[in-house]
Amino acid sequence: DTVFVHGAIPSIACISAFANGQRSDGEDVPFANFTVAEWCESVNAWARREVRSWEEDPVEYATSGSDFCRYAAPGCPHSVIYADWLQRSDRRPARPFLLDPEVAAFLRKGGVRRIVCGHQPYGDAPLVLRATRDGTGGIGTQESCTTVIVCDTMYSDPQAKDLRGKAVSEVCIEVDGDSSRCTIHGALRDGRRHACTVEEDGRIGQSFDTGVCSSRLEDDGHYVLLDRENNSLAVTTHVASSAKLHHG
Repeated sequence: DTVFVHGAIPSIACISAFANGQRSDGEDVPFANFTVAEWCESVNAWARREVRSWEEDPVEYATSGSDFCRYAAPGCPHSVIYADWLQRSDRRPARPFLLDPEVAAFLRKGGVRRIVCGHQPYGDAPLVLRATRDGTGGIGTQESCTTVIVCDTMYSDPQAKDLRGKAVSEVCIEVDGDSSRCTIHGALRDGRRHACTVEEDGRIGQSFDTGVCSSRLEDDGHYVLLDRENNSLAVTTHVASSAKLHHG
């Protein structure tokens, strides 16, 4: 029930581009019948073909223009590598955008309710986003929501030499039979410990007026909210009790 990608799945084009005859066995699969498993198989089969082409003639492959390289470069409309969950109109906004409803529907149809990724840093704790079936924000239930966990914390502390400082977090997917849950724990840039189980708290993943709620402090249970500055990688971390959480 979990898909791992490097960056994001910003639009249905990331999926539909690999339908219709891209499978390793050459069978045509109309997009209407395309499954999550077939999408993953198609992308990986295409990648293997590209690698084989490079191995057979590296010079020709490089000089003729590589679709494989373009897939990992800016501007590719169907890439899940050079992609993020930020507003398309602004590379670095204060709020991430919501999950594309078509993407959410496709993943939910295939039994996927969680996307784990990195690529775009968003503060000193993993960013959690939650969307209901139609892609809009809402508390919803574990069964009706698709959750995105962005694990890149490489720009946690701009004052630290390594830009991380004390910040470190671990994202764990715990599988129990046919179900799973996502737990997040670690330390913020000031050393305070945080931890949460995403599916057990409907506020996690919601956007409030002081930021996106992404975890809770271990000592007092206050919520950790990440608020990114416009046109900047800098993120302000707020903490607040449940009574102080308000939708902007």
